Amino acid sequence: MSEIVPSDDLWYKETFDFLTVNLQLANVPFPKIGSYNDIPDEELQLPPSESQLKNYTDEDKKQMIAASKKFMKDDFGLKELEMLGQIRGGIYRWIYIEPKFEKSDQEKISKHIDNYIDSFLNNELFVYDRNYLTFEKQKQVFIEKVRSMSAFEKYGENFIISHEEHDNVSKNTGFLFTHTLYALKKLKYVTVLRIWCGRDNLNNKKKYYANIVANDSFIDEVNSSFQKENPSTIFEGYDKTHNIIKFAGKEIELSKKNKETDAVLLIKSLIKEPERYWHNDELLEDWGYRSQDEAAKNKTYFAARKVNDAVKMKTGIDDFIDHNTSKFRINPKYLKVDE
Repeated sequence: MSEIVPSDDLWYKETFDFLTVNLQLANVPFPKIGSYNDIPDEELQLPPSESQLKNYTDEDKKQMIAASKKFMKDDFGLKELEMLGQIRGGIYRWIYIEPKFEKSDQEKISKHIDNYIDSFLNNELFVYDRNYLTFEKQKQVFIEKVRSMSAFEKYGENFIISHEEHDNVSKNTGFLFTHTLYALKKLKYVTVLRIWCGRDNLNNKKKYYANIVANDSFIDEVNSSFQKENPSTIFEGYDKTHNIIKFAGKEIELSKKNKETDAVLLIKSLIKEPERYWHNDELLEDWGYRSQDEAAKNKTYFAARKVNDAVKMKTGIDDFIDHNTSKFRINPKYLKVDE
């Protein structure tokens, strides 16, 4: 809650309404809000003037003035905020949310969220299209988002993923981004480092962002999804006699006359244990170099580039070797499932 930074008053109000409902479901009172920024008196204009309150009843006026005094003393809650919001729309932008929950309340909130995610995982939520909003289908949509942005190839296991949601419900796809994210977290498929939201008022939509770390089980699912849709794009093996990679229905020659180039050495090392990363010093040692040999330090990187260039010329695929400057492996999405 302390990281809520909406871009407009309406979005802030929506956020508070959402929090209020969910805290009620968890049987937890809305906490004291915290404090407000040091706003100049001429902008704050509290307590409100008599003219600003002329359309209110005497009782409402009394409550409005009392709420103003509590707000200015940093002693206000949701009731005062909602009341003052009627005459000061900008009040939502002026406050800090610094909630302090009792330990018992924290446990209630955690249990409420946990039960809700369990219901989602077990397809027990009330939804408008049950055939689509099952967890398995939602997971597949999430996987497609990861694949479409080439997340692992570009960023590795730690990356930011986003999702847009329109105010007009009919324009939305029915994809439950945050539901799926936290369900994957509960299953230990991903670690969620941070989640936040922005709003595009011009196009009437919200955009959610999440910084996540994909765990091995989720990476395997993404790779499996790719293989199901691309059954022919598989590494079939390596012909050591002729230095030929058999991949995606093609034979890719790495060197002529059985010459043992660095590209050849790299493949021969990687196929010994194709499912794991090989680190630079391991490869150099496997090739017969000493780890202190500065002249050999970049040989693995350029060998991986050479292999990927050769594969790309034959297949159009440029990520056969998944690597950076220090670790290397055959991209797991191209490996046979039973290897």
